Amino acid sequence: MYTEDNLDPSKLSGVIDEVLDQLSGHDCETDEYGKIVDQLTKLYKVKEIDINLKLKVVDTFAKKQDLEAQMELKKQESEASISLKFTESDAKIEELKASCRVKDADATLKMSEIDKPDRVSKDTLAIIGANIAGIVLILGYERLNIITSKALGFANKLR
Repeated sequence: MYTEDNLDPSKLSGVIDEVLDQLSGHDCETDEYGKIVDQLTKLYKVKEIDINLKLKVVDTFAKKQDLEAQMELKKQESEASISLKFTESDAKIEELKASCRVKDADATLKMSEIDKPDRVSKDTLAIIGANIAGIVLILGYERLNIITSKALGFANKLR
């Protein structure tokens, strides 16, 4: 008969075939036939256990690979998310810098407008000069010859 040392899981099917061959050579009413059937039953149980064990190993390996794939996917998603956040923050920083430059330019423009002295145009200076000259002429004439009208009434009003 066979012992546990002789039952290599890879040879289990071959052993079962040999036991079935031995079984066909005996009469079903003998004690040896019963022993062979018991041994065959045990071999089938061992085969079932071996198959279940292999299925569990395969299932565990598949679960392990699935978990590793999920972890890798999560890692890639995290890295992509971090990269996206860095890109968004860089874009916001550039946007804020541009906004600061625009505000600085506006402030500089307003400061230059405030610091800029008010200049009188040449046309206004010509009108003022002509009015003063007219008043001086009228006053000079009145000094020499008295006029009853007012000299300031002839001068144009400033605009």
